[in-house]
Amino acid sequence: MEKSRSTYSDIELMQLLKQDQQWAFECIYNEHWEHLYNHAYKRIGIQYIVEDALQNVFGRIWLKRASLDIINFRAYLTTAMMHECIHILSENKQVDAFYEKFEQLEEVLGDAGYGHIIQKELLEVAYQYADTLPEKKKQLFLLHLKGYDTKEISLYLKLSRKTIQNQLGVILKNLKNSGAIHLILLFEAIKDIF
Repeated sequence: MEKSRSTYSDIELMQLLKQDQQWAFECIYNEHWEHLYNHAYKRIGIQYIVEDALQNVFGRIWLKRASLDIINFRAYLTTAMMHECIHILSENKQVDAFYEKFEQLEEVLGDAGYGHIIQKELLEVAYQYADTLPEKKKQLFLLHLKGYDTKEISLYLKLSRKTIQNQLGVILKNLKNSGAIHLILLFEAIKDIF
């Protein structure tokens, strides 16, 4: 029997995972890890947090495989990854009391109309931060906010992908140090809810 990802649907892989088929887990991991890493790194910009979150998410999948019922791995894993990143950030002693209210805030944001208002305000904060940047960095950051990956940004700005990654890392580090990263992370978390 051929054990390649293209042979199986997500539902079939989930069933095989429940039967302790390690190769099914490896198929899931190999298909999704890079997307999850890039998705989270693009938003968080802190390598060790993204790596820890990735390990925790897949570790939990393996440990809880018997009780999970995942229909769409990409959607499930993307959401789990962002929640895990936020959890790791909230455990960090340097993060302020903002995260203590995060669960309460998620409940309030359950109202789609109110959530969109907050999302709009958070986006305004991001644009205000962008206005403090030099023109090239501002352009890079705004493209990043709009969801473009580093490859797309490098093609658009005609810079190497490594340069884009380095500059984005510096921008996000400065954003983190400014305290505004908490608002941006909240924006990223609620963006996928609505």
